[in-house]
Amino acid sequence: MAHTRWTKIKSTGGPAKCGVLPGSLRRVPIHNGKVLIKSVYPNTLPSGLSKMIMSGIKGPLKPQRWNIWCLLCRNGAPQMYKCSFCPCTICKRCLAIPEESQEYIDSDDILFRCPGCHEVHDKRDRKGIITPYSGFEDAEGKPALARPVTIHGHIELTSRSEVCTMPVLILNFILDGVDVLGSPACIMRDALHPYVAADYHEIIFDVGTVSKAKNHAKLMTKLANELGSCWYDRVEVFVHSHSETMRGDLWGGFENSKNKGERGEPVAYAINDMSQPSFLFIDFTHSSQFFALVFVNGMENFLQGSMLWMLVCGHMVREVDTFDNFKACTKSYEVQHAFVFGAERFHACLITVFNIAYVSHVLVEGFKVQDTMQDLLVASFQLGMHSSIIHVHITNAFRHCPPTVSEYNKGALYVDEKASMITLTYTYFDENQHLWGNPLPYQCSDCNCVRPWNCSTRSMSDNVKFSCKNCGFILTYTKPDQTKIILFTDGYQGTSNASGKLMKKGRSTSCGWLVLVANEPGVPAVAQSRTHAAANP
Repeated sequence: MAHTRWTKIKSTGGPAKCGVLPGSLRRVPIHNGKVLIKSVYPNTLPSGLSKMIMSGIKGPLKPQRWNIWCLLCRNGAPQMYKCSFCPCTICKRCLAIPEESQEYIDSDDILFRCPGCHEVHDKRDRKGIITPYSGFEDAEGKPALARPVTIHGHIELTSRSEVCTMPVLILNFILDGVDVLGSPACIMRDALHPYVAADYHEIIFDVGTVSKAKNHAKLMTKLANELGSCWYDRVEVFVHSHSETMRGDLWGGFENSKNKGERGEPVAYAINDMSQPSFLFIDFTHSSQFFALVFVNGMENFLQGSMLWMLVCGHMVREVDTFDNFKACTKSYEVQHAFVFGAERFHACLITVFNIAYVSHVLVEGFKVQDTMQDLLVASFQLGMHSSIIHVHITNAFRHCPPTVSEYNKGALYVDEKASMITLTYTYFDENQHLWGNPLPYQCSDCNCVRPWNCSTRSMSDNVKFSCKNCGFILTYTKPDQTKIILFTDGYQGTSNASGKLMKKGRSTSCGWLVLVANEPGVPAVAQSRTHAAANP
């Protein structure tokens, strides 16, 4: 007989009973129901910044905190020059400043402009006229030194990049029993370590019964009080659970088992239905809502302005009503960004490269998520072969992160008033294996031959046909309506030795990503930023 072996299931989905907790649970408001308004900065807002957030007009937008690593060498030094126009810093080793000028440039009325801001300043204010880099200037913008400054080394980043060192909070909510080794949240923490020591918290949850839910609520009260005294520029929230295969509900825990040492049956809860009045009141007698049970007693406030990573199987996405409730839930909790994945049997370990690229471009270089998505997709073809990537962006939600370098250069925070929510679905395609986002079957369903397919139409046409070489069975793949092709490569990676023309070599094929954009109408943006105050027990 064939050899068999039992191994752990890594995918995050399965059947579970629909859970409703009897009794009462109480969502504790912060500070007796009072919501405090506070700047995203530790000090007061710069003059006119509140008005700029509301209207998007230009005005004085100056940094109040600076990064501790040099933009050029990415290292620290005893003396760092802080840019007067963005949070970037340059170390003394990377700039050749004459000793006789050192005391003069240290005076309060001299401004320092980093090389990135100098480059942007030339392109924008001087209409593309290139000028020598002076580095230091007076209040009127005139060079403060007689000779241009010499830069040692070279820049490895773009003119809009920085090397962020602002505090990051990582909350990793893991269903009890899920293997945490190699968790994307742990990988994010480790990838951030050379730049900033992220505040990482791992929360193992099980709210399958009333007693378990109450114990979880007590632990969340303690954690909210612990984190309430801190301020974070970015909050990354991971939810690692299973999704129910029929309804798309999320596993919240397990029933009590009659046999000691064993788990009971899994219990799945619906995504918060924002149309239900129970969510609007502090007391509710029956709870079947996942987010209301897991993010409780002050921890729901940490969802505001956060990046939410839903590491669950795609059943939640495929069930239309469940996914609509999820989007409404993210809007209600003021989540700024959320990543969801569409694979039926999703493996969270496959987002590792995507996750590291996110750390590099968003958390370290300081770019907005929506501005760097293509860079993340370029590195994630293996994830694309496994799953679609859904990015939910609440455009006018609470904002955690400080202004980007681009916003500092423009003198205004960007506010999108055209859409309140943008849902972007990214699907990878490959002309030989993943036709318009659909995987080509490994086996013919008629004759059971393995990899028998031959393309019978022009490659990457709107309707691609594959026929079985053995039985002639035909499969047709049609390009989805209203989708846009991005990051397309036709696979030509070399030249012919005979003709010198471009030709395909090796396994090079035409591939790229399809993106489907769905917008919800915009409403006037509101300038607000709430503190992460601790909940009262």
